[in-house]
Amino acid sequence: MEIIPPTATVNAINKTAAIRGLRPFILNKFTLEEYIKVVSMEEKIITLNLKKVTLRRSRGKRRKIAIAFIKKFLERSVKKEVKIDKSINEKIWKEKIPSKIRIKLIKENENYKAILIE
Repeated sequence: MEIIPPTATVNAINKTAAIRGLRPFILNKFTLEEYIKVVSMEEKIITLNLKKVTLRRSRGKRRKIAIAFIKKFLERSVKKEVKIDKSINEKIWKEKIPSKIRIKLIKENENYKAILIE
């Protein structure tokens, strides 16, 4: 279940982010432990900072980029395909994109589902 060992350095995390197609500055100065809180083996609570992703993007593409980032990050954290709940999509497509978003990953059989925590 562990993605990167807790002793991994920031450089190792940034290299992993670059391999996966994510920008390295997203995970700068943080380990994945700070982003992911494991509740049980079948549930995880993840806090994502969307402000860093959408900061210098054109206004028309920010929401699309935020959704893509959430999906990529969640799939990378479980190494399987993740289904995003409708509530996450609605939260981002409202008038203003939230700066941070808390998501709960739930394992159902072999699939994962992401649900918004309010």
